[in-house]
Amino acid sequence: MKYALATVEGVSEVASIGGFVQAYEVVANTDQLHRYGLTLLDLVKAVKESNEDTGAQTIEVDKLV
Repeated sequence: MKYALATVEGVSEVASIGGFVQAYEVVANTDQLHRYGLTLLDLVKAVKESNEDTGAQTIEVDKLV
């Protein structure tokens, strides 16, 4: 995407921001899930809904006056 954006007229620079992808390991305690009336699918759904993967979404606009 960086190279495609750089070829657009009026775009002077495309800077990459970020680093390595973070990963988390969740170890389910099935006894605790059962105690609270939850299933493994409930846990998976909760983890998915609590994580949002977004980019920096930084855009600089320089208008010549």
